[in-house]
Amino acid sequence: MIDLRFFKQIAIALLALALIAGCSAVTPRPTTLPAASLTVGSSETATQPPTPISTAPPSSTPLPTAYTGLVPKEALFRFSKGPIRLVDASLNVLLVGSAIIVCGYQPANGKQDWCRTTGEAPNSLLRSLNASPDGNTYLTGLENGMALGWDTSSGKQLWALSGVVLNAVAWSPDSQQLVYSTRDLSLHILQTRDGTPVASIPLVGIPPDVLSWSPDGKMIAAGDNSGQVVVYDAQTRQAIMGHSFFPAEYFVSSLAWSTNSLHLVAGATITSSCTQNCIPTYSGRLAMVDAHSGGLIWQVDAGNQVHSLALSPDGQTLLAKIGEKAFKLYSVADGTVSQSISADPSLRTAWLPDGQAIYAVDQSANLLTWNLAGVQQASIHLDGYDTLTNFAWSRDGARLAASTTAGQVLIWDVSNGTLLKSFPARSTDGPLDWSPDGQQIATLQGQNVTFWNLSTGRQEKVLAGAGRFSTGQGWSPDGSRFSTFDAYNLTIWDTSQWTVSMQMVLQKPVYRTDEPHVPVNLTSIAWSPDGKYLAGVGGIDVWNVANGEKTEIEKSSSTSPYQSLGWFQDSTHVWIGGIDFGITIIAYSESGFTTSYIRIYGFTCSAVSPDGKYLATAGDQIVLRSPKDGSLLQGLNGAADQPDHLVFSPDSKMLASLSKADGTIILWKVP
Repeated sequence: MIDLRFFKQIAIALLALALIAGCSAVTPRPTTLPAASLTVGSSETATQPPTPISTAPPSSTPLPTAYTGLVPKEALFRFSKGPIRLVDASLNVLLVGSAIIVCGYQPANGKQDWCRTTGEAPNSLLRSLNASPDGNTYLTGLENGMALGWDTSSGKQLWALSGVVLNAVAWSPDSQQLVYSTRDLSLHILQTRDGTPVASIPLVGIPPDVLSWSPDGKMIAAGDNSGQVVVYDAQTRQAIMGHSFFPAEYFVSSLAWSTNSLHLVAGATITSSCTQNCIPTYSGRLAMVDAHSGGLIWQVDAGNQVHSLALSPDGQTLLAKIGEKAFKLYSVADGTVSQSISADPSLRTAWLPDGQAIYAVDQSANLLTWNLAGVQQASIHLDGYDTLTNFAWSRDGARLAASTTAGQVLIWDVSNGTLLKSFPARSTDGPLDWSPDGQQIATLQGQNVTFWNLSTGRQEKVLAGAGRFSTGQGWSPDGSRFSTFDAYNLTIWDTSQWTVSMQMVLQKPVYRTDEPHVPVNLTSIAWSPDGKYLAGVGGIDVWNVANGEKTEIEKSSSTSPYQSLGWFQDSTHVWIGGIDFGITIIAYSESGFTTSYIRIYGFTCSAVSPDGKYLATAGDQIVLRSPKDGSLLQGLNGAADQPDHLVFSPDSKMLASLSKADGTIILWKVP
């Protein structure tokens, strides 16, 4: 299901160091909607719907047959599924979605049944995920405004809607229809298997953020951020009940029906007012009401924000996700709490089909199960959900190493995509580099460079306070030297004894007159393949490693416009990439240099193959160009998800792209 305030609340949750529960007792005050806003029992023609915000209602649009593999059509492999973003569950199907992949699991044992991409169109990142009650169909909503219906078993795309940003979705109990809300002032009902429009229901109030279809199939409940709950007749499309059950400023965050469809439980949340630098607090309430009259049966203080509600199979117990780290079991009869369960932050919780246990998927990709006494019964890790933040090729091009936000270093065999090794290296988004002999990897934490033995995964040496190094460019080509830099010095280390063999003093930090505290910094360096030169950007400089002499090609500025650099295999040409400046190619020798410019705009990152044949730029698509004039040679088809980092393999036969939007690396074969 759609995580009701997912995008808004996740940003707040990242800032919060603690969630402080608490809410003073408030006397419930059901408030009937004004008569002008609610028509009960009148004919459809008696009440005109409000003018929709969108003048072009969504229409069912045929699309090409969906590609259901994990890898784009012209790519070799995709490393990692990316971090878990959304979870939904239905009967025996557990759906787990990252930004670009949806996988189906068996909730009882965590067995993976299938994985599929969300699409190949630009910006096809997952925004919402919903499973039908029978588990045979699921719905994905994408950031590009597409909503897609899928057959669960085959992976076949059933239908697509364009121009749809889903607020909320609910399925009919027989799974034959679904209702959704968008930003317009109607609810839309579709046939599940072919996407055929069935009806539209004029809204009472504003577009809802949560929907729930009654078990008897006759009613649809809607809740919005004004705290209002409205129940609609699914056949007549008229509102039959509308109330605000909660104190002012609460928004409805979840809904659940009783098994007999007579009663409705609503969960609501309020966020405390928060000035700058304070920690927000949350309060939540639950209310059970008569679905027809709006009469209040009970209301309780949940103590924290209410994320989701789910009724047990026997209809006697309500499972609520409360706050980020707790679940509570409530008696449907009177709202009393029978059990509280503490857990790590989780994205979704649900009942196992027998109703004797509950399960949840946490943000670390663990499937956790508890019995009704609150005792944890199982913890199963769902493999592959890593957020990759940086990567580097081994010097022979046979392996690829990547760092993760969890502090791991992962190593793959690029010939078959196999994960060879994983070890904790406390590395997040800092640079990585392989030793030329392939026996060590260097990582950066702060100003400390750490060297890891790949055979044992153990730390071998730390250069404390040494400064930074560039991804794939720390070691010299022959492995005898290692370069680091900070704002003041470019240092070359002798790797046999790890002593300083040379130190070039950089120009003292220059301060802008209008921003006196912004220094000029060297941002990246690269060794020439013959090991004779180091090129650096801040400005553009080249150092002769034999004597430390510097050739200044472009003066430094307070903020470098350059993003990346590298050498051609001939050691006489350097390329410099910058989003706002295109690509600069420098022909360099000790007798002088010449520069040429390729003006290409609108890309997120760039790279030039070591053999000098290809210039790659990335945006909605990765494009291969001529490094001579920037002319288009070939596009690599398939979703690249706005890559932030491109690097060719040392032999120029492959290209790796990293997208921080989806946390994965895609490996492409270069023609």
